[in-house]
Amino acid sequence: DLHSFPTRRSSDLRLYDVYDLLGIEYTKLKDYNKAVWAYTEELKIHEDNPSTYFKRGQIYCDYFCDYSLACEDFDRAIVFSNYDFYLWYHYCGYSHVHKGEMNFKKDKEQALKDITIAIEMYKLANKFQYEDTNSQEAIKSYNATVKYAEHRKEEILNSI
Repeated sequence: DLHSFPTRRSSDLRLYDVYDLLGIEYTKLKDYNKAVWAYTEELKIHEDNPSTYFKRGQIYCDYFCDYSLACEDFDRAIVFSNYDFYLWYHYCGYSHVHKGEMNFKKDKEQALKDITIAIEMYKLANKFQYEDTNSQEAIKSYNATVKYAEHRKEEILNSI
């Protein structure tokens, strides 16, 4: 819907902004292939934009279950970010856990590496969430996510 685009003069709208808006709109329309295309085009122009990597990573993770691509995008979002946003670390951990689980039978050592990364990402996510919110909910989330990832790591170690 063109009416949902921000009202700015066309000269203020940069090409990568157009691709970002297209990605958002395609995501709302559940046309995830086109949303990935739009975000990829945006990254060709503005290759160090962490929020674009995060948005594309969410699609890979939530809708395509392609945890390898999701991990790459979440890792890039964190690298290019100049602030620590706990949700990025949480999604990165989540993707690494699932990537490890999917690769478990093929490559146990890589699965172990992914689970280990996931544990560290969950720890960072919950640390930053606690710093942002100072809530007991962040502590509960921390305990649950780290416990889950450590349990998966133990299962992998026991099977090697």
